[in-house]
Amino acid sequence: MKNIFLISLIFVCSALLATAQKQIDLSRRIAIGEPIPPMHPFTALHTGGVPVSVNASLDKIILLDFFDTYCVNCIASLPKLQKLQGEFGDSLQIVLVSWQDSAVLQRFWNTNPTVTENGIQLPIIYGDTLLRKYFPHQGIPHVAWLYQNKLQAVTHSDFVDHTALSKLARDRKIKLPVKNDFVNLDSQVETPTSKLQGSVVLEGFRDATPSAGYSYLQDTITDLFRTTFVNMPISGAYTAIWSKIKKPDFLMKNERYVWLVEDSTRYKNFGTAGNSQRWLAENAMCYARYDRNHRREEDQAQAVLNDLNGFLGLNVYWSTRKMPCVVISGKFKKQGAEGEGQKMEGTGVLAFLIDYSDKYPPVVDNVKTKETMVIPEFESIAELDRYLKRYGLRAQLQEEEIEVLVFEEIL
Repeated sequence: MKNIFLISLIFVCSALLATAQKQIDLSRRIAIGEPIPPMHPFTALHTGGVPVSVNASLDKIILLDFFDTYCVNCIASLPKLQKLQGEFGDSLQIVLVSWQDSAVLQRFWNTNPTVTENGIQLPIIYGDTLLRKYFPHQGIPHVAWLYQNKLQAVTHSDFVDHTALSKLARDRKIKLPVKNDFVNLDSQVETPTSKLQGSVVLEGFRDATPSAGYSYLQDTITDLFRTTFVNMPISGAYTAIWSKIKKPDFLMKNERYVWLVEDSTRYKNFGTAGNSQRWLAENAMCYARYDRNHRREEDQAQAVLNDLNGFLGLNVYWSTRKMPCVVISGKFKKQGAEGEGQKMEGTGVLAFLIDYSDKYPPVVDNVKTKETMVIPEFESIAELDRYLKRYGLRAQLQEEEIEVLVFEEIL
C-alpha cells in the first residue's frame, strides 16, 4: 500500500532534519528588523531569463517561500500564493526558493496536477545555497517577509494571506507569530530556585518556539523532576498524557473523540490544510511542572491529568460508544505462495494503515495476529474483504462498541 511508503518517507525526512540541525551554521542569520545585505540577482525559473533580485525597490513586498517537491504542505499552498500574486500585482513578488536543481523542479512543474491545473508560474530560485544561510530553517514551508529592504517577519505559510499583506503594505511593518526552528527548549523553561518544592505553570502559545511533546525527566540544574509540553493542542496533550496511563492500540481518529463541550475547536484543529499553525497560535498551550520527588511515569501522568482538568475545567476520560466500524475478524491461516501486494506484519499494521488513510470508519482488530500477510491495493472494504478471505479473515462494515476519549466541560 502507498501509505506504508508515505510513513517510511516521513521517518526518513525526520531523521534527515535532525541531522541537518547539527550542521546548520546560524552565524549569517538575519534577525527580524535587520536590513537585507546586498546580493547579486539570482537565476530563476519562470522569469523569461530575467534574474530575480531580493534587494528590490522599497515599495515592493518580497516573500521568499522555501520549499521542495517532497513537501505536501508547500505544494498545497501554491494556488493560494499564485492567487495573491495576481491580486497584488507589481506591489508583491512571491519567490519560491529550493535546494533542488532546475531539471527536477521543471519536471515536477510539468507533471504535478496542483501545479498544472492552477497555472502556477511563480519564479523559482533553484539550487539555493546562499539564501538558506540568511534565512536558516529545519522545516518547510518557511517564509521570509522582506519589505523596505528589511526582514519584517519569518513565518509558516499559514500566515500568508491578503489581510497580512495589506497590513504590511499599509503600516510598513507587521507582527506575526515567528517561526524559529533553532530554539533550545531547555532555555525556554524558567529554572526554579533550589528551595522550591514544586510548581505548576499552564500558559498559552509561546511565540518563536517550536512545538514539543510531553516530556518527563530530571532537571540537571535543580535535581527537580520536570514535566513539560510546549505549544501543543489541548487534545494532543491529553492524548499524549493518557497514553502513559493507558496506551491505546489504535489510531486516534476524529471519530474516537467525543466532545461534551461548548466549542470543540478550542481543543482540536478541525480546519483544512494550511491552517494548522495559525490555529496553534490561537489555541496551543504550554505546561511546566516541577516535583521534588520522582513518581512512576503513569502516576506522574495522572498528576498532570489532574492539573489540566483543574485548570481547564475539564473531565477527560475513556469511555465507549457504538458506531459504524470496519471490523477485522476470523482465525488466521497461513498461505503458501504469496501473491503481489504490500507485505505487512499482522492485522495491527493493516488496521493502522486503514485508519491512517482516513477513508473509512474506525477499525476494530479482533484478530490481533502478527503473522505476515500480503495485501494488494484496495479501493473498498469489500475488495479488502476478498483479499483477507485467503487468510481466513474478514473485513466488514458493522456497528461496534469502541473506545473513545471524552472531553467534558465541568460547569
